[in-house]
Formats: sequence, C-alpha cells, structure tokens
Amino acid sequence: MKKILIALSIGLIFVSVAFAMGEDVSKKQAEQAYESQMNTSIDDRLKMAAADVEKVVAESGQPVEVPRMALIDIAHAATGREFEALNCQSIVLISAISQTEDELHVKKAYFEKGDTHFSMTPIYQESVPVSDPDVSKTFGKYRMNSYYLIPYLLLKIPDGQILIDWNKNRERFSVYQTPIPIDLSYIEKGTLPMPAEDKGVSHTTLAYLLNREFGVDKAAYLKANGQ
Repeated sequence: MKKILIALSIGLIFVSVAFAMGEDVSKKQAEQAYESQMNTSIDDRLKMAAADVEKVVAESGQPVEVPRMALIDIAHAATGREFEALNCQSIVLISAISQTEDELHVKKAYFEKGDTHFSMTPIYQESVPVSDPDVSKTFGKYRMNSYYLIPYLLLKIPDGQILIDWNKNRERFSVYQTPIPIDLSYIEKGTLPMPAEDKGVSHTTLAYLLNREFGVDKAAYLKANGQ
C-alpha cells in the first residue's frame, strides 16, 4: 500500500486579515497565537499533532509515515535585569522526536537568513521518555530536549529561519520562521540590543531560568556543565 509522507511543521498559522481589520488587529491576533503556542506544553502539542495525523489516516484510509518531528519553545527574560544577565539573549528549547534512535541527538541548531548563518549556543540536553502511546506510535519513542541561547535581535528579523541538523539522515530541518510577533516591554521601542562579545552568561543564572521556564533540574544542569 502506498504510504503518504507528511512533512509536519507545527508552528504558528498566520492569516492575513489586514485588508479587512487593520494591521493592529492582525498583529494582536499573531501575538495571541504565539502566546497560545508557547503556553501550550510540548507534550500537549505532540498529542494534538498525533491526533491530526490519525485524522488524516482515517480520512485517507492509507498509512502515514512520519519519520521525525521537532517542536520549539522560546523563553524570554521576565525583566530588563534578567535580559541583561542573559546578555540580550533568549532561551530556545528544541524537542526532537524520532522513529530512529541514532538520529538523536540534534547535531546543530542555527539561524539563517540569506547569507547570514548563526550557530546557536548549546547549553543543555536531556533525554525525555515518550509515555503517550499515540505519540510513540506516530512520531517514535526516542525524544531529546536540547536547549540553546540565541540573541533576541535574531528572533525579530523577518523571514529568517531556525533550523536543525539531526545526528544522521536529515539536515536543514526547519523548526521556526522569524520574526516572533511579540515585543518585550522592557526593551525600548525601535531598538534591538546586541549581545556583548566579551560577556558571558553565568551557569547559576541559566540553571535558575531553565528551571523556572522549563522545569529543568538545576542540579542536573550544573553537574552536566561541570559546576
């Protein structure tokens, strides 16, 4: 039986309504969609995606093959002081799940637009059990969460992409298209602060923020980074 290969990209769906409702309303809808996505756990998004695949199978009567999937979550500093402590960066979680164990881990995550190529800074990785049977059946039983730092200013660049290279079989797998539709209230409008090249981010700060935003065990993070 012929298999249907589906390239799933679970991201924001933007509908252009500016012609009818005005740009401000359209921007507000985009902001709400972004917040809704980022406030929905990756576990729940995987379950919803698996249900969508099952719906396709039921409607088509043919099996669907999804060899791999990657979802993204983005966390920002809550205050200007935290933003400065992060050296003007945000934290990106990429949760990769595969039918094939040796496709994991994610070998590289990066931002691209045109000739611009920026490798995101890896800060932590952890294997995650896949307990939901529908998710395991649809996307695979091998999952890994990888955390990165990315300059906030890159997230605001129109028509850029965040991509990953899997450990094998697939490169340039797109997981997000910029810009993010929100603005951080503590950043002056019209400015995009640059990270200082001679300034790092402390492991203590990252351990605190990873725990607060993603539930990462602080001790496990510090141990993995030799602290």
